[in-house]
Amino acid sequence: MIMCKFCGYRCDTFRGLSNHIKNVHGITSKEYHILIHGPGKCKICGSDTEFKNLNIGFRDFCSVKCANVYKGMQDEIRKKISLAQKDKPRKRHSKETKTLISKNSKKQWKNNRDKMLSVVRDIKTRQKISMSLTGSDNFFGFKTKINKLIRSSDKYQEWRLMVFGRDNFTC
Repeated sequence: MIMCKFCGYRCDTFRGLSNHIKNVHGITSKEYHILIHGPGKCKICGSDTEFKNLNIGFRDFCSVKCANVYKGMQDEIRKKISLAQKDKPRKRHSKETKTLISKNSKKQWKNNRDKMLSVVRDIKTRQKISMSLTGSDNFFGFKTKINKLIRSSDKYQEWRLMVFGRDNFTC
């Protein structure tokens, strides 16, 4: 929920807040943002920046040039920090923590895998997936390996059970 700072009216979206501000208070979103947060100034040169919307507010920089200067400054700061931390010993995970992380990631992967397998897709989506996996621009049909076709057939299943029954289900 987003709340109007003037009257406390609650809105579900920033668009709703923008409409409320315009209709009830009679000001634009930009004017509202300036009254609440102040005007947008460039982090490098201090000149005015462009207003985007209530969610984003003002841009951080007035131009691409200032943004690139800032990026260069951030890179230098990161280098200094990494050089300072290079000499410090790094904290390692204990074996218990590693096993916990491993168990959780396996559990998470299994849950996601089960969800992906249970999704029912239409024929066009299946064709696109098949083409992307084969790297081809043309669809040649779904090709199931012959072993899988044989082993999933009713005749094979019946034969398999007969053989196991003959051998008393032992190898």
